[in-house]
Amino acid sequence: QKTLMLQLIRKSLGRIICIASRRKFAEKGKKVIFDPLNSEFTYKKIYLGNNVFIGSRAYFRSTHSMIKIGSHVMFGPNVYILGGNHIHDKVGSYMIENKKKDDHIDSDIIIEDDVWVGACTVILPGVTISKGSIIAAGSIVTKSTEPYAVYAGIPCKKIKDRFDKVQLKEHIKLLKKRKSC
Repeated sequence: QKTLMLQLIRKSLGRIICIASRRKFAEKGKKVIFDPLNSEFTYKKIYLGNNVFIGSRAYFRSTHSMIKIGSHVMFGPNVYILGGNHIHDKVGSYMIENKKKDDHIDSDIIIEDDVWVGACTVILPGVTISKGSIIAAGSIVTKSTEPYAVYAGIPCKKIKDRFDKVQLKEHIKLLKKRKSC
């Protein structure tokens, strides 16, 4: 009984904090759901579209680049998006001594519309996950993807297309029709 009550309290508190935390993002669309109690974000560097679900224990961090997430995107739990990298090629200094200046710019991470990122995936700097892509759980994404394809592995590689050419044409047509309604 106590456990159920504690779960309900935590869930309600999580919803309230989620609503309050949404305004921290650089931009956010409608129907954005995430767990701010168990996740970590550099809010001011993250742009969110409409209908975005971010699973618990997310870690979306970037200091010198943007993380841009489109609409109709879902992330499983434990997804890491890591913008930027350490300076490692400065001759005569230890890597830990190399600091980026405030005006330093790293490559953005872009996740386009209609993307599903599976649990425990890591997305690295400069990657674009193209429209309609699926990233399988446990993948490490080091390179950009093609639209409407399924990727998996370490490093992440294309394993198949989501649709054949006829199905893809119909899919795009139906989605466009839904937008015009």
